[in-house]
Amino acid sequence: MLGDWAMDTASITDGLAADAPEDAEFTAEGDSLVTFGPDTMVVTMDFTSTFSIPAPAGATGPDLEGSSVADGSYEAEYSIDGDRMVYGDLVDASGGIVNTTQGGQAQPQQFEDVATGLEGQESVLTCDGDELTIAPVGVADALTQVFTRE
Repeated sequence: MLGDWAMDTASITDGLAADAPEDAEFTAEGDSLVTFGPDTMVVTMDFTSTFSIPAPAGATGPDLEGSSVADGSYEAEYSIDGDRMVYGDLVDASGGIVNTTQGGQAQPQQFEDVATGLEGQESVLTCDGDELTIAPVGVADALTQVFTRE
């Protein structure tokens, strides 16, 4: 598993669409690369995603629309036991930001806050040749990520 893995952006949009109403729309473009070392991983992102979810029939509220832009990198410890990976302590997250806009309201988050929120998160790993799947335990299938070896 050591080395560079590039995220398959289609896996993100497919996962989100699977858990959303039929007429919802999602896009994802850009790059997300994970480099696994022996004890730490570096995640580097230059990635934009958008979503548009129509209000349910008969609802008085507006459609839900927005975007998320991730730019930067962070390094975190990780451990593996069998097919389980646990995110460890944050090592470095200097300068990265995730800026989400929803309903016209910007909600910026520093990579440090995002990565610290992952500490202790357990994921199931599946590695099949040059394809790696990381499926977080206890959260929506939409957050499962698929990577290919670089």
